[in-house]
Amino acid sequence: MTKKLVIFLSAIGLFALFVWIRAIPTELLNIDETIPVEVSRAMEASGRLDPNWANADLASFLKYDQYNFYFYNIIAHFGISLGDIFDKDALESLRLMNFVFQFLAIVLIGDGLRRLKANWIGVACGVLSACLLPLWVQDAAMARPESLIYLLMGLLTWTAISISSAKFGPICIGFIVALGVAIKFSFFVFAAPIAALWLYLNRQSSFSGYAYVALMGALGSALGLLLAMPYAILNIDVYLSGLTYLLNQYSGQHPPHSRLGATFVSQLFWIGSYFSITAGGFLAVTIAGSFAFPKALSRGTAFLVLPFLVTLIYFATKPVFFERNFSQSLPSLCFAFGLVIDSGWKTFKEAKYRAVYLAVAAPLLAGSAFQMLYWSHVISDAALYLEDRRAHFEIREKLADFEDFGFVSSFSGTVPDCGRIAVIDYNDPWTRQHLLILSQSGFNKVAEYRSVFSRLPTSTLHTYLDSDVHYLIKSCD
Repeated sequence: MTKKLVIFLSAIGLFALFVWIRAIPTELLNIDETIPVEVSRAMEASGRLDPNWANADLASFLKYDQYNFYFYNIIAHFGISLGDIFDKDALESLRLMNFVFQFLAIVLIGDGLRRLKANWIGVACGVLSACLLPLWVQDAAMARPESLIYLLMGLLTWTAISISSAKFGPICIGFIVALGVAIKFSFFVFAAPIAALWLYLNRQSSFSGYAYVALMGALGSALGLLLAMPYAILNIDVYLSGLTYLLNQYSGQHPPHSRLGATFVSQLFWIGSYFSITAGGFLAVTIAGSFAFPKALSRGTAFLVLPFLVTLIYFATKPVFFERNFSQSLPSLCFAFGLVIDSGWKTFKEAKYRAVYLAVAAPLLAGSAFQMLYWSHVISDAALYLEDRRAHFEIREKLADFEDFGFVSSFSGTVPDCGRIAVIDYNDPWTRQHLLILSQSGFNKVAEYRSVFSRLPTSTLHTYLDSDVHYLIKSCD
C-alpha cells in the first residue's frame, strides 16, 4: 500500500512539474509560427486540405511551392478550428496542442519503461527527464511541429517495445514512420534505429520471416503516406521542390546559425557545448550507462541512444546548427535514461555495492535534474516575458532613443556616421567583428545588456527569445 501511495504521489508531482515548467506565450516568438496559422487559413478559404505553402499569405521567403510539415499543418488546422469554437487565438491553440502531444509522449515513455520491467524508480526517472529537458520545454512554447514529433517518436518506441506480432508490429511501425516523414523527411533516418530495436526484441527464425516483416512494414508505410500526405503524392514535384530547398539550406550558410570555414570538429564542439551546458549530466549518464550496463544493453539501450548519436554525427558534417533538429531523438533518450537508472539499481544488489551506487548516482542525478530545471525555467520565463527583461534594463540604465542594429546590419558591416545604436548580439562571429569595426569608427560602448542565454553558443534561444545588446554612442557634433 505504501509503495502504491508513493507511486501515485510521484505521478501527481511529475504531472504538476510538467505543467508548471512549460509556458503558453501569447506573443509571436518567430516567423515560423505564421506557417501553420496562414496555411490553415488558406485551407479554410479553399475548402481543401491542401497545405501547399504557396497558397498561404506568408513572408516572401516562405511563400513558394512546398509541402514541408505537411501532416503537422493538417493536425494544426483541426486544432485551430477546434480552438475557434472556444474563442482561442490560433497560436494559443497550437501551444495547447503542444502540451497534449508532449504529455501523451511522456505517458508512452512511462508505460514503455514499465513494459520493459523497469522498477518505479527507473520509470520515474525516465518520465522526469522528459518533463525537465530544456529542449522539450522550448519546443512546447513554439507553434512548430517538434512536439508532434515527440509524440510520434514516443509512440514509435512504445510500439517497438509493446507489439511483438510479426504482422501488426511492422505495420504499425511503418505507419508511424510514414506520419513522421510526412512532417519531416529526415524522420525515417532517425527512426531506423527504433525499427531495428523491434527486430532485436523480436528476432525472426528465418529469412522468410524477415521478408514478411519487411513486407508488412512497407505496407504500413504506404498506407501512412497515402493517408498523411495525399496532395504531396499527387504533386510529387512540389514535394521534391520543398525537400531540395531544405537540403540546400542545411548544406550552405545560414547566418547566424552557421559558421564560415566550419569543420566536423568545430561543429561537434558547437553542438556539444550547447547540450553540455543545458543537459550535459543527463546525456553523459544516458549514453555512457546505455553501453556500460549489460542489463541495459540487453533491453536495447544501444538502439535507443542511436537516434541522438546519428543526429549528432550528421549535423556535425553540416555548417548549420539548429537545436530543434535534435528533438526527434529525445524521446528514445528518455527511455534509455530510465533503463540505465533501473539497470544500475538491479546490477548492484548487495547492500554495500548499492550504497556505493547511490553515493555516486544520487548527486549526479540531482545535479543533472537541477541543471535541466534551471535552463527550462529560464527558457519558459524568456518565452513568457519576451523583451520585458531588456525593457526594464533600459529603464533602469536610462537608455533612451537607441536605434536597434540587428544581425543584418552586423552581417553587412553597416557603420553609421554617428548616433545612438543598440547592436543585437547572437554570440556570433559577424557581430563580434562588427563591434570591433564600430569601435574603430569612434563608437563608444555605454552599456551592455546580458541575455539569460549569454553562456550558450548561438542557438534559436538567442534569435527567438533573448539576445545580448551593446549600446554604443558616437556624437554627431
